[in-house]
Amino acid sequence: MAGWPHGVRSTGIMRERGRAVATFKSEKSQTEELAEQLDRHPEFRDKVRELLEIINNKSGNANKADDAEDLIWEELREMGRRAMQDWAERKHERVVGESDTRKELSKKEKKGSTGTQRSGESG
Repeated sequence: MAGWPHGVRSTGIMRERGRAVATFKSEKSQTEELAEQLDRHPEFRDKVRELLEIINNKSGNANKADDAEDLIWEELREMGRRAMQDWAERKHERVVGESDTRKELSKKEKKGSTGTQRSGESG
């Protein structure tokens, strides 16, 4: 990219005081961040490794473009299925956690309440 130092890439757009501002990270920083994310999700790290092995035809099973395409799509479908499953599990955990928090707050409010006297009734 013109004007950017070697090894530095835009990583997106961020809003700052209402203006769009490009954000930058070095290639090394991006690589380290990706490695950390893959370490947190070893099943995806393994799938990426399998995709690279297909690209490099390490197994020798992809002698034709159609073979490579089939193998790549198979891996991508599996990655997508696993990604959706992980997303759903995390979403469920988040919703349950939020629900538990609301229940705890509700219990505290009820416990701390002295009640209100009904109007028009006398004791």
